[in-house]
Formats: sequence, structure tokens, C-alpha cells
Amino acid sequence: MLKTAMSFVSVRFPATSANLGPGFDCLGLALDLWGTITLSRSESAGDDPMASMAVIAARKLFEKAGEDAGPLSARYEGEIPIARGLGASAVARVGGLVAANEMCGNRFDR
Repeated sequence: MLKTAMSFVSVRFPATSANLGPGFDCLGLALDLWGTITLSRSESAGDDPMASMAVIAARKLFEKAGEDAGPLSARYEGEIPIARGLGASAVARVGGLVAANEMCGNRFDR
């Protein structure tokens, strides 16, 4: 079992839009709006839905890696508006996965 001393990881992603007229979900683009998820090995009681999504995703990755996640918390910072179709929930979920993978020593790269 891999142990890491890494106490937090921050990852940054752009907002996206896949609602481009006749392209439907086949065409997409990244926008110059950014969101950052910081995953840390600490207990934190909060009710931020973005943080909750990131922690749930991170715990799934730790479980898949066969590692004990221990206490985890997340924080979202950024300009991507929530519930506007610009990928904020994807930033939270993918951010949680990417940050957890980094904490696991990039076991799931490629």
C-alpha cells in the first residue's frame, strides 16, 4: 500500500460548453473561466456542494486504489458559475479524481 506525505493537492480546470448549436454534444470548447479544487487530508465540515462532489469522487479513487483515504476535505475556488451549464460539477468531480490520483502517486495515469 502506497503511503504519501502529501497533505493537499490543488488542480485547476477551465469552464466548458458543449451546447454549440448544430454540434450538440459533439462540439465543445474551453472558456477562459477557471475553477480550482483543493483536496486536503483533513476533516472539514462544510455544506459546499462542489466540495462534496470532489470528496465523493476522491474517495472512489482511493477505494479503487485499495487505499484508506482517511479524513478528506475539499475547497472550490473560481469563476465558473454553478448550475449554468459551464461544467462546474465536472470540475468538482474530475478535480477530486485528479487530485486524489496525485495523492496516490499517479497510479491511474494512462
